[in-house]
Amino acid sequence: MKTLQRYILGETIKTLLFALVGLAGFLLLAGAARHGVRKGLPVSAILESIPYLLPEILRFAIPAAFLFAVCSVFGYLASSGEMIALKSLGINPTRVIVPVLVLAYALSLVTFWTYDLCASWGRPGMQKTVASYVDQVVYRTVRAQGVFEAGPVTILATGVRDGQLVEPRVTIRRAGESSIHVAARSASISAAPSEGELHMRFFQGTVEVDGKTTLSFPDVFERQFPLVPTARADHDRSPAELPLYSICRQAADEAQIVANLGESIQLPMNEETRAAMQSDLSNHRTRWYRLRAEPHRRMSNGFAVLAFALIGIPISLNRQSSDTMTIMFLCFFPVLLLYYPILVMSEEMAREGFVPELSVWLAPVTLSLIGVQLYRQIVRK
Repeated sequence: MKTLQRYILGETIKTLLFALVGLAGFLLLAGAARHGVRKGLPVSAILESIPYLLPEILRFAIPAAFLFAVCSVFGYLASSGEMIALKSLGINPTRVIVPVLVLAYALSLVTFWTYDLCASWGRPGMQKTVASYVDQVVYRTVRAQGVFEAGPVTILATGVRDGQLVEPRVTIRRAGESSIHVAARSASISAAPSEGELHMRFFQGTVEVDGKTTLSFPDVFERQFPLVPTARADHDRSPAELPLYSICRQAADEAQIVANLGESIQLPMNEETRAAMQSDLSNHRTRWYRLRAEPHRRMSNGFAVLAFALIGIPISLNRQSSDTMTIMFLCFFPVLLLYYPILVMSEEMAREGFVPELSVWLAPVTLSLIGVQLYRQIVRK
């Protein structure tokens, strides 16, 4: 029995690695190329960004690769009569399936960990890579399109000559303040990655503050632009961008803000102030719900690996075919029609505050229960 268990587990691991390398490699190259084209990055920057993209790719590739592995291995075992032979000897097939489920459980934890790795290392690394090449990105984008936009900054120029922008016009929009417009004969650019800024030196031009004030400079005017948001505070970031250690602290802060606003809104005040406070309360309450749901959302998405295994194994055994692609299609049918719609619905329920910690588990739990029921029917045959 242990020999058969080791054989099935070994074949599953080999097939998993084969599928994972192929799928993750393809998605990694495609994702890096797409990101590079979208950001206007040079080839060297695209290559630097590949390691930071890996966690993003793995969290999608691991569940799909594991589903392919169990469909391939158990489809072959069923078609060759191995499972029938086990049952004829009075051996419960569950005994050879348990090691594969233990592997699926371990990979679920790994997939869950990749979500935190994306937030704490992958995405910040991508931002730093873009910041390191932001001057080249500006030159390439302006040369191709004539305009570059990032955050509050818009840069227009008639072209690029000798490493400088020709006749640049720059607009800096400031929240609650007047916008700044700079026009010059030419301008040079340099990146400051550690600061997430773009340094520009303008030569011979004017500075205008929304038509109120206009200043001319006959020689050089220097300005720094915060183009890459590398140092945003945690309370300004989406819960999906936060590492786990920060989510609990942020959730506690939001809970306190919601409680304080809930008390304040009961006090006498004019309707305009009350409406503004009500809107503020609604925004903070939604963020609080999302923060409460986020750790569980990541974990439930990670446990898609186990859910896919629980649905893939019984379908493969019942099909009794070595045609892996047909079995994969049959497995993806309930995944596409059931798992992902429930996943979208459950995340919307969490945002609305319907038991955020539990509602995000609806999709993997539903798929797992269906898989367990299908397996019980197969064992009883």
